[in-house]
Amino acid sequence: MGEGLLRKKIIGIEKQVDEFLDRVSEAGLLCKNGMDAYLKANIEAFEVSLASIRETEHQGDRLRRACGKAMVARTPDQWKQIFLERQKIKGSGWAVVEEIDGPKRKM
Repeated sequence: MGEGLLRKKIIGIEKQVDEFLDRVSEAGLLCKNGMDAYLKANIEAFEVSLASIRETEHQGDRLRRACGKAMVARTPDQWKQIFLERQKIKGSGWAVVEEIDGPKRKM
């Protein structure tokens, strides 16, 4: 996996996470509107809010699963390959990992 391909994948994951967080914010607003409608005994508005909350929750669940699948390595070899590729990206945080020599034996 080349550096450019890895960057594209990371950008794609970032977009998915942003979209997921947008759904979380949207669900919070819908919940507030639904509670207001319920407290005002506006059953029609409450039912509309409830349906919207359910749909937003389903969208969030799909996005959460998609984000998780995109970030998981399925085998140790995949993990090692991803790790080595991420080390090459400057500023990624992965490049700071260094090998540490074990204790030296006296001869």
